[in-house]
Amino acid sequence: MVRKTHTKSRKGCLQCKKRHVKCDETRPRCRACGRLELECTWASASNNASSPSPSTPSTLQTGGSSSGNGAQLDVPDLRLLHFWTTQTAETVQVPAHGDIWRVEMVEVGFRHPFVLHGILAVAAIHRAGLYPTESEELTMQSSTHMDVAISELRRQIEHPDPAAATAVFALSGVLVIHSLGMAQIHPPSDPIGDLCHWFRLVKGSQACVAGNWILLLSSELAPIITSVDRTTDPGRGVPEVLRVKDLIRQEIPDDNEDLQETYLQAIDELHVVFVNVHHYIRQQEISAVNHTLSWIATVRPAFLDLLYQRDQLALVILAHFAVLFRLQENSWWMRGWARWTLDAVQAQLEPGFREWTEWACRQCEERG
Repeated sequence: MVRKTHTKSRKGCLQCKKRHVKCDETRPRCRACGRLELECTWASASNNASSPSPSTPSTLQTGGSSSGNGAQLDVPDLRLLHFWTTQTAETVQVPAHGDIWRVEMVEVGFRHPFVLHGILAVAAIHRAGLYPTESEELTMQSSTHMDVAISELRRQIEHPDPAAATAVFALSGVLVIHSLGMAQIHPPSDPIGDLCHWFRLVKGSQACVAGNWILLLSSELAPIITSVDRTTDPGRGVPEVLRVKDLIRQEIPDDNEDLQETYLQAIDELHVVFVNVHHYIRQQEISAVNHTLSWIATVRPAFLDLLYQRDQLALVILAHFAVLFRLQENSWWMRGWARWTLDAVQAQLEPGFREWTEWACRQCEERG
């Protein structure tokens, strides 16, 4: 028998190398690791080349000395930081937040460098979308910075440090923007898997800061939290979202109360988000983005487990969540995610459940 061969991936992740499988080299997590829910780590630049490129540092350079030249500066990183403060921050900034994203977030990054790595990662992917000729180099920079940020985030989730609670909260928001923004350069092959990945990281971050809520409310990032008002106006409901509760009651017997409540709670919280997003869109405020992402923080971990398992009812609910992406495609990192998510849901739904996503599909087509 002739043994099949494949081209070696010399820049693949450490997990794929250990398992002797081909790595597609997608960062921050390759498809193989994403499919198996493995932590995806990469060799440092110094292990892959004799002289690491200054444009893709694994750690931020804070200065050094060079004979006759004084202190050296990492120009590629400075360029990204400048891009963040002059352009990227403006795309997430809202009046209610003041200068949080442009100024305070950077200050948090100076105190906790893993946040700064996250900021630079987002700036790089934003710039890559605007300057296609620089896309390859910027994407590599972005992935390298985000690798460092996520590594520290996971450490914080495993061993929470109250002193870093504000930084963890900051990075969770930056991580979402990066995860969605990366798809603007490399469209996702598994949108649902990618969403589940960052949903879980956000949930882990939430658990990390839960015991330090008072500290967060007194921090410089407090306006991000207080600007999310989850009260609803009953006169402005979205009955199409609430209608999904009929499906849940039809499919889940009343004697399975915990499971039924897991779905119903996710739908109720999603409805609250829809009502508030419509309100902010009518007022032409981008802060609706905060409300959209707040849904992840409010659903139960059990619901995310169901979604990861591609549970049919959870997929129907996710299809309705996808409409929020379409409503806010003025945000560059959300563009395309409504269609990608809905297409993936439709492909994995059994025929009997597809009628429950018709409203979501129509909403995206009408706004397309």
